Amino acid sequence: MKRKDPRKILIIRFGSLGDVVLVTPFIDAVRSRYPESSVALAVKGEYEDLFAADSRIDRLFSLGGRTSSGRGAGMYYLLWQVRREGFDAAVDLQRNPRSILLSALCGARSRAGVRTERAGRRRLVQRKVRAELPHVVDRYRAALPQLAEVATDRRPRLVIGDGVRQRADELLAKGGVSEEDMLVGVAPGAGRATKRWPATKFAELGRLLVERANAGVVLVGDSDERGLADEVASAVGGRAIVTAGRTTVGELAAVLARCRVLVTNDSGPMHVATGVGTPVVAIFGATTPELGFAPLGERDIIVSRSLECRPCSLHGSERCPVGTFECMEGIEAQEVFEKTLSLIGSTYEPARLPEMSACRPH
Repeated sequence: MKRKDPRKILIIRFGSLGDVVLVTPFIDAVRSRYPESSVALAVKGEYEDLFAADSRIDRLFSLGGRTSSGRGAGMYYLLWQVRREGFDAAVDLQRNPRSILLSALCGARSRAGVRTERAGRRRLVQRKVRAELPHVVDRYRAALPQLAEVATDRRPRLVIGDGVRQRADELLAKGGVSEEDMLVGVAPGAGRATKRWPATKFAELGRLLVERANAGVVLVGDSDERGLADEVASAVGGRAIVTAGRTTVGELAAVLARCRVLVTNDSGPMHVATGVGTPVVAIFGATTPELGFAPLGERDIIVSRSLECRPCSLHGSERCPVGTFECMEGIEAQEVFEKTLSLIGSTYEPARLPEMSACRPH
């Protein structure tokens, strides 16, 4: 270790799912630049099992996770934990009040933070200035100028633990999925309504995948998206199973690793899929890739409509500002199916999933 290199480095990114996944290239770069340093990561408790088996991280802290006594780990407990570690450097990749507080009070002599690019994103949304903003992966990296000359992959990379993989395999097996079945993941949810392709179109896509590609369809998402996933699966009419709301985020990653392709809105699962090497067909509506959150896989495909009103917001909204929702309504299931088929490839074994009524895991 060089004399001035930090012994212990704390990286802070509490959420959300996609943003946390996109921290992994930064971790790779830090590891490459400081191979003898100890690297710690602070995330929300719900993201712990994404990193529990990741050897790149020496110490994992969680906000809102569980302490050894079973109590919730709040901000004060987290501060107490990190201050005991004696960190030399802290990098805040979130820049919200809680992450700023943790960075300021963790005891690190050296502190750095990511630039939020709020002004540039406002210009793109409000004035439709057609300038591509730096991808969030590159903004994270720029938080530490010492990483400028480090050559590492920009793509996120997740490590799935054996236990997490086994639980995901068991969940799929309960739904009638065998190891030989060809699966397509479908993530119909997103944080805001204008980022969601309509459920009826996802259902139409699901039927095309089942009937014309002999694929099994796996509906993924969090507990808030369970109802939406059930709605789509019911409309598909068979050979569709729902794992939304039944998995941790680590198990979600393991399920997506089993899929040949993920069809998704601009949402967290999009980046999780890239992190496990599964190509995505990403449907963008209110938001655009130029805002800095495009998927980074080599084979990923983005489907969108070129409209003067896009992007209409930074993170989507609950209603279309012009009342037409053309950015999503104008994308047909047949087009998305053809893009998906191009990623599946021409050689695959037909899925042998039973009918939906018999294959829902409980």
